[in-house]
Amino acid sequence: LRGLLRGGLRLLFCSLVRPPTPIALQRGLLRMLTATTRAPHGLSLTHGHLGGRPCEWQRPAQDGGRVLLYLHGGAYLIGSAATHRGISGILATCSQRAVCALDYRLAPEHPYPAALEDAVAAYQELLAMGYRSEQIVIGGDSAGGNLTLVTALRLQELGLPLPAALVCFS
Repeated sequence: LRGLLRGGLRLLFCSLVRPPTPIALQRGLLRMLTATTRAPHGLSLTHGHLGGRPCEWQRPAQDGGRVLLYLHGGAYLIGSAATHRGISGILATCSQRAVCALDYRLAPEHPYPAALEDAVAAYQELLAMGYRSEQIVIGGDSAGGNLTLVTALRLQELGLPLPAALVCFS
């Protein structure tokens, strides 16, 4: 049954979440498919803002003062902290650090470099909140993995302290 459900989901997702399906429909489909995703047991889930953008924080009981700035995938067109709640929750549980999933601005409404500006602003706010660079990891999947890399390059260009690590999923 699990294989059948996964196969059906993959077929539905792959056939509709791509051109020529309108972006608004793709976004709605992804929200619908992930609507029941909850934070894993043992984590607190709160909504907030970071760098002027909405975000979701998932925190284990003990996070050691460490944080992962998570940048979701979705081709810079779709996705959100809510649609990627499952993966960010697993990362919070496995790493025993707070995970802040950022809702960066999406194209085509907000073209490049909007997402990059949002990620840099979020990192700068983490520093302003008192996190030291060695306590911060930036990570993401797919487009979020690319955004992780270009954010680190931009931080370096700006002469800001670099995060302890980068985590990129493809």
